[in-house]
Amino acid sequence: MSYQILKNNVLFLLFIILSLLSQFTFAQDNDAYSLLWKIEGNNLDSPSYLFGTMHIDDARVFNFSDAVMPAIESTEYFALEVNADSLITAIMNKTYDITANDYYKNLLKPKDYKRLLKRFEDVNEYSLIDSEIMSPDQVLSLLIPDIDKDDDKSTFVDLYLLGQARTMNKSITGLEDVEDQMNYFDNLSDEQKTEEILSHLSIDVDSINRTKEMMTKVYATGDLNKIAAFVGQYDFIDDTMISRNKVMSTSIIDIMKKGSLFAGVGAAHLVGKGNVIELLQKEGFKVSVVEAKFTGVADTYKIDSSKGIWYNYTDNDLGFRLELPKAPNIKQDYDKFTIYGYGDISTETSYLFMGFDIGYTLAQPQIDTFLETMVSNIIEKREGVVIHREELTDSDLNGYDITAELPDDNMIKARFITKNNHFYYFSVETSQDQIDENYIKRYFNSIKVEGVEPKPETKGWREFKSEKGAFSLQIPVDAKEVSREHPNPIDLEGEPYFLNLYMATDTDNSNNYLIRYNDQPLGYFLQNLEIAFKETETTLTQTSTLLAEPKIIYLDGIEGREYEINIKDKFHSIVRVYFRGNRTYLLLKQKLNETEKVSVNDEFFNSFTLLPYQDTDLTDYESPNKGFKIKLFEKVKEVIDTLDATDSNVLDSYDYTSLNPNSGSIYQYGYNNIGKYFRITSHKKLLEDYKNALIEYNDSIISEKIVVKNGDSLIQFSVKNKLFKNTSRQVVNQFWYNNYRLHISKAIVTDEELKSGIVEKVFSSIIAQPITSDIDIYESKAKYILEDLKSKDTIVYNGALKAFDYYEFDKDDLPVLSKALNHSYSEEHNDVIKSNIIYEFSLINEESSLDILETLYNKPTTSDNLKTDILITIPAIESEKSLVLYNKLLFSNPPTADNSYDYSLLQPFNDSLNYTLENYNKLLTLLPLTQYRKDIIYLSTDLYNSDLDTNNIVKSHYNKILEYLPSDSELFFNQSKTELEEDEDYTYYNIMAAYLQSLNTVKYDDSISNTITSTLLNRDDDKWLRLLAITARIFNEYTISDEILNQYLEDKYYRFEIMEAFHKINKLEDIDEKFLKEKEFAKLSFYNYAGEDGGYPDEITFLKKINRNNVTFYAVKFNYIEEEPNETFSYIGIVGPINKLSQNEAFKMYDSSSYWDEYDEDWETKIEPLITDFLEFTK
Repeated sequence: MSYQILKNNVLFLLFIILSLLSQFTFAQDNDAYSLLWKIEGNNLDSPSYLFGTMHIDDARVFNFSDAVMPAIESTEYFALEVNADSLITAIMNKTYDITANDYYKNLLKPKDYKRLLKRFEDVNEYSLIDSEIMSPDQVLSLLIPDIDKDDDKSTFVDLYLLGQARTMNKSITGLEDVEDQMNYFDNLSDEQKTEEILSHLSIDVDSINRTKEMMTKVYATGDLNKIAAFVGQYDFIDDTMISRNKVMSTSIIDIMKKGSLFAGVGAAHLVGKGNVIELLQKEGFKVSVVEAKFTGVADTYKIDSSKGIWYNYTDNDLGFRLELPKAPNIKQDYDKFTIYGYGDISTETSYLFMGFDIGYTLAQPQIDTFLETMVSNIIEKREGVVIHREELTDSDLNGYDITAELPDDNMIKARFITKNNHFYYFSVETSQDQIDENYIKRYFNSIKVEGVEPKPETKGWREFKSEKGAFSLQIPVDAKEVSREHPNPIDLEGEPYFLNLYMATDTDNSNNYLIRYNDQPLGYFLQNLEIAFKETETTLTQTSTLLAEPKIIYLDGIEGREYEINIKDKFHSIVRVYFRGNRTYLLLKQKLNETEKVSVNDEFFNSFTLLPYQDTDLTDYESPNKGFKIKLFEKVKEVIDTLDATDSNVLDSYDYTSLNPNSGSIYQYGYNNIGKYFRITSHKKLLEDYKNALIEYNDSIISEKIVVKNGDSLIQFSVKNKLFKNTSRQVVNQFWYNNYRLHISKAIVTDEELKSGIVEKVFSSIIAQPITSDIDIYESKAKYILEDLKSKDTIVYNGALKAFDYYEFDKDDLPVLSKALNHSYSEEHNDVIKSNIIYEFSLINEESSLDILETLYNKPTTSDNLKTDILITIPAIESEKSLVLYNKLLFSNPPTADNSYDYSLLQPFNDSLNYTLENYNKLLTLLPLTQYRKDIIYLSTDLYNSDLDTNNIVKSHYNKILEYLPSDSELFFNQSKTELEEDEDYTYYNIMAAYLQSLNTVKYDDSISNTITSTLLNRDDDKWLRLLAITARIFNEYTISDEILNQYLEDKYYRFEIMEAFHKINKLEDIDEKFLKEKEFAKLSFYNYAGEDGGYPDEITFLKKINRNNVTFYAVKFNYIEEEPNETFSYIGIVGPINKLSQNEAFKMYDSSSYWDEYDEDWETKIEPLITDFLEFTK
């Protein structure tokens, strides 16, 4: 375990001097061994010692001189850089908001993040993404590979010495503050963190391994001069190193005042400028190297942490006691229990223990099954293999001693015990060579389980009441709490659900009872009751079978559901669920005998009563930025969104959410600081606009009032949503403007909670701190926006330009807008600015704007892009003059630049085919302009298909419409598919599609269209154009060989439209009969449905023919086959109603539907709601 994961990237900085290491020799020279130093003088009663360590487990560095172990033995205190026990505790107690993977994903650029993932997986052989690592520090330490050797020691040098000190019962301490070490990385800026990580990644793994080998060899010499030379090749001794040396030397002096000390510090701290030896000497101490002899004295000292005084741990609540080497430094909370333990860093051994109330009475067969399950769960989770099992000899306990082999040459010894319906677990995990050491035996020998005395049993039904849950009911036996957290399915990293769970097992009558209530996580609320019931059903059917349709039930006017299920297809059960405001109640009764059924007429269900909510104390809350004070509940969630100031008339969003713990109701308060362009025309309109913005779909206002608060008018209104018609839930909103801020308060509560007055207490408690601003909220901001558009400051300019997205100009702004149209902006910005201004004229909707727009249109300097914008805007202005002016400008001086055309340019003609008919001859004059041609052809097709009396105007001008077909098709055919995709110029592609659509509508026999459609059939670059070409040939009755026709009919992509074309010319009988059969047509219909929804399937097979309400459906399975990797994804759907195809009936595909449920053995259950919903939809 590394004390400081990053020490200014020392290891990696040293890689660059690999080429200089050849000057060193690495054999140990006894005369040069200088890792151990004696500290004397300055009135010390006895000598202390300083030793240079290295955090490494290579056997070569464990050749200690004869003086090292006696030096430890002669002192009172032992210290490493940090206290190992304190370090373990700090690591265990440190919490993180997100995983380390997400942390680095947010910190690093995408390419650097990918490098990190690759390095991590290369070194560790598993993915960082899939890991549950929370600590960013730990990830960095795992980027450095271990060089494993057969003779490696089970621990590191420094920790080995720590183990010796503990065996000798020395007082253990540390020289540096644990928090400084733990928070080193956290205290770096994001830029520094990124620099550290990238420097790690810049060195390849092989170089790391070579350098670690070199460093090991240098340290193994024990020669501080060689270590100094190694370190000195690079500027390693920096300010941070010197600062740490000062801290350590000061700590050494302070400890020596209390007694003699053996201090182990990294060897690099003993060399170079400002090293620890030098600092101690400057303080007047005599520090001298200890003569080194190597006769094997060190090997006679063995670590045995079983000796000495151990920590006595007693758990009176669970009734057990044991001994540990030291006080617990591990604590991990789970839903049902807490694991405690001690991590012995010196032997890399972990001692763990825990216990919990099982919650119900176990008969002997159940005890055996329970123990087997616990052994299997715990050992298998560790990927262990049990190699020895021994039943406990204590007749008062049920259980086993288990020994199992774990991966990486580790082993685990564990004791599993049940007593008085409680479970106990004790384990030790260590290396294989230590599993039988004395300290392991001492731990297990110390375990004593007296157990918890069973409570006297109460006979008969008794009340179970929850004041906090606000309910009561009757149960036949006492309930045990088994509450737990459940991950948030919407946001896996968000706040989880907390399920308040209670279970009671009536073994005499073979019944299980479950009581559950839970609120939504903070920030969430139930929005759709039907969906909530459906999700409950989905959850239940994951492990159970639904035996009947859910029943609608009521309790005190609150709607609920009753579900009859078989749990694991064995145990009959009844479940009742109610939603009360934001709270869910669930009651379950389950039979434990597979042959019996639950009766609904049961005291458990009949006695369930909702109680008034318990009163809740409000607490004073002040926002971290001191912006306001409010009375809320204990838990408050703050969400700050610093908005892009260019996108809104507010600068930011501050939102605070609190949950009433006794009702689950949600209370919210938030505010926005207004931006420089914020404007209101009247306070009344502001309140009305925001009220309408806060109302959601299906909301009905049930009360509304204007309230004066501290001199400010605010609107308060309550709404109920029809989706919650059978509940008492309502949403109370307050909105007001005050002091350059928009304020919103909201409470999602039940009627009874509203009557309690707590909503009013919260709303009336808000005190916002005043801020200053020079914004006049009633003044028009048009002149400021237009002035800022002239700015050379990009931020100012972009902010002004974005204001067009939200600022509401009015008719009083027309003069400044008109003036801005005459201003010459930079070439880069001119058209962009004026385009936005022109659009505002359509919103202001004043007839006087027409003259301004006409003048601008006719200016010689006005670009074609702006002319297009003007032509789009003019018809939107409500005036009899608008279309007249539009017509005049369009046909006298149309925009002709290729890039100026917009599909909305001819919108008046799309809006009114009468207008198209009136101006048809004028429209045809625009055909020479390529960019107009496609839309004029489509308008002609629409006009031809209309019910208007056109006097055959389209057919009579069809030669003119097709006049450019030869040249357009030539340009299209000369444009390769690659050029089309690279240039993204689809002009001629779209024109060809328009021609072909027209030829599918207007019968016209000419050689040009015949030739072009024939050419398209022989091209393979676009399926859609080929489809239009073949249907055009059928419609115009051009010849098609049977071979080509059948080739296209065999392809389901083309088949329906070909059949439709034959139906259109009354020749459906010409289609091969096999394609007209209902199954084949059903398959074709579903193929097209799926293709439009999620991609054309590779295979469709029929599962079953279904008759429902005199309607016939087919259930189908459709597959998507992935070639690499070779996988098939199967889903289910329905197609129908099935009708006979006929020339005399309208030709259309059968309806199809799918919820994209995956196909499995339960497909028939999944298909039912699909059919039910489809029949309901098609009524």
